[in-house]
Amino acid sequence: MSELREAMVDKMLLKGFSPRTQKSYLDAVSLLARHYHAAPDTLDQAAIQNWFLYLVKERRLSPATCRLYLNAVRFFYLQVLSWPALQLELTTPKRQQRIPDLLSCSDVRAIIEHATHPKYRTMFAVCYACGLRVSELVALKVPGFQPREYFQYTWVSSRKRYVSRMRPVGALQVSSSFSRIVPTPPTSRA
Repeated sequence: MSELREAMVDKMLLKGFSPRTQKSYLDAVSLLARHYHAAPDTLDQAAIQNWFLYLVKERRLSPATCRLYLNAVRFFYLQVLSWPALQLELTTPKRQQRIPDLLSCSDVRAIIEHATHPKYRTMFAVCYACGLRVSELVALKVPGFQPREYFQYTWVSSRKRYVSRMRPVGALQVSSSFSRIVPTPPTSRA
């Protein structure tokens, strides 16, 4: 392992980068070095800027890949080589957002009514009514339902962002059927 590569790995370990990020960053810097057939610490800012131009024009890499390479190169030069600054211009078009296919009310009703077991019917209804992710739905517990006057709310723990948030449940019968289907755990005596 070269001295620069080892220094970069050490810096990434200290920063707590995941193994996948470490591999991606190392691959990006090695691509830069292979493109110029030179050690990356010998390149100047103009050469790095031209490499990004090559990636966008010639190789037609996606904007996400270009941003990954930019972050890797920026990390290498600013953190590992301790350059005072690295001014690179990389303007990539944003990724086009796909509009998800929306289900009509009759489609949703058909899905919910097609479930034969009340447990699954309730899960589909809660998932749709609250706009939950599947991981949030399967992590729901009966104590998460908190009654209010006309609506019920549920606390949802999102594993994606490690935050909890309150989501409304519009149908009272959904949450009451949820309580009937999933028994509440017995309280422990201390």
